[in-house]
Amino acid sequence: MQKAMKRNPRQRTDGLSEKISSMKFQKYIKQCGRCPVCGDTHAFDYPWQLAHKIPQRKWCIAYWGPAVIHHPDNMVLVDSLKCNQKAQINPNTLKAAKHAEAIRVRIGKRRKLELEGN
Repeated sequence: MQKAMKRNPRQRTDGLSEKISSMKFQKYIKQCGRCPVCGDTHAFDYPWQLAHKIPQRKWCIAYWGPAVIHHPDNMVLVDSLKCNQKAQINPNTLKAAKHAEAIRVRIGKRRKLELEGN
């Protein structure tokens, strides 16, 4: 009789970890393996972090929406927690509002292209 395999409660089952790994790889290639905050270079197997430029706070998600907060243009690949903190934009500034609006425009253009293609 086979034993039932227990699922690790921290293991994702929604495919999100594959999306995150893919995004990390795309950002790594785009940034040429360089942290945009401190300028250090590392191999891809370094424990990189995906940092949100506009932070992933509950009120930020409620205000701008998850599509903006989790958009690849709102993410940057950094090499440390210190760089992660420095990569953030203060969400209460005009800079954050302009950044979010630029992402909304890109999302709108992509949706328009998808609708025209069908």
